[in-house]
Amino acid sequence: MPIDSVGPVGAGAPPRIALAMPSRRDFAAVLDAHLAEPRSELSELRATLDAMRSGKFAEPHSASKADYGTLLKQWSARGSGAADPYGWRNMTRTVGDHTVAPGFGALFERQIAQESGFDPAVALGQRRSSAGAEGIAQLMPQFYPGVDRTDPEASLKAGAMTMRHNLQAFDGDVRKALAAYNAGAARVQQLVRAHGADWERGLPAETKQYLSAIIGDAKATLRPEGEAAVYGGRGPSGVLSSPLATVLGRQSSGAALGLLGLPGATVLSPADAFVGATRAGVSGSLVSLDGGNGWGASLDGLDLLHVGSGDFARRGDPLGTLGVNQIGQPLLGFGLQLDGQALDPRLYLP
Repeated sequence: MPIDSVGPVGAGAPPRIALAMPSRRDFAAVLDAHLAEPRSELSELRATLDAMRSGKFAEPHSASKADYGTLLKQWSARGSGAADPYGWRNMTRTVGDHTVAPGFGALFERQIAQESGFDPAVALGQRRSSAGAEGIAQLMPQFYPGVDRTDPEASLKAGAMTMRHNLQAFDGDVRKALAAYNAGAARVQQLVRAHGADWERGLPAETKQYLSAIIGDAKATLRPEGEAAVYGGRGPSGVLSSPLATVLGRQSSGAALGLLGLPGATVLSPADAFVGATRAGVSGSLVSLDGGNGWGASLDGLDLLHVGSGDFARRGDPLGTLGVNQIGQPLLGFGLQLDGQALDPRLYLP
């Protein structure tokens, strides 16, 4: 049952949500229902990746030294000065925003900078890594035989599809998705099973350095002003933290998310942000958050408020308590926006 209870701040009141409160015995059924849609999306992503890798895209080639000079001149025409002489940084941000998820462009640029440094000899196939990885996104030939790894655009699209797949597979956990890109998804899954929340301790030193260079340590930090990166800075799990410690069920329409919690539970700030406004919402009090760089969020369904307009809330700070809506449900409506465009919050939550 899709919901539309939360949209961009200032939008008209949408229909109310009708979601039955599950008993403890129903929890497994609720969890299965919650995972069904992401599983479906994951299958589609795997099918796309398989098609990309199997050869339904351009066959790979290795540029000759004569080709290399010609290609450099062609790419130079698309450059924009010393900071981006071949236009690859701008292309990486665009591919990241369009293919991984809106707002991921700057993160993807940092990732590719770590992979290849945008070195033209690497990007155009003149040099490969000691492990055999090729191209601007450092793809392993055995896993991407159908991708032209010496074509920066094709390589970036394949890398971005892999990152989107990793994010879906690890429920939006950015750190795990990045670690999987570097060390392999199977290794990350094995470490999570073995060590739980302390999974990073078993990573190879190279992957630990990789994470640190791209996304920093596991502590939430406020972004430098003007860094148009992922919402809320660098968090330990996902881009946003869950606003509820205990979530009994989730329903989504893609651009709106309803979180079923416990009555009176503390509602937490999902990221470092300023409180833009507090007002009456569809299901109780609504708090809007301004994360900077065009990012905004709205949390609808609060009872008692602990913050007011103009306050600054760090990730995990209490915003208020979860109330019940008109039909007696403790349901928190969660909306997310970038530059006024409603986004799917699931891509940014752990």
